[in-house]
Amino acid sequence: MKFKVGDKVKIKPWDIAATIYTIDDKDAVLPYLVEDEDGQTSWWFEDELELINE
Repeated sequence: MKFKVGDKVKIKPWDIAATIYTIDDKDAVLPYLVEDEDGQTSWWFEDELELINE
């Protein structure tokens, strides 16, 4: 897995910042659950996320 829980990422299709909330590494179709700045959660593929350097 490229990311870990707590990592700050950019959701590329939406161009917004989010935090990795949960990772389902057991053959999940969409393994990363992220929470955006508004508290909304959504599942994403690894290639749709980009690590934000802080």
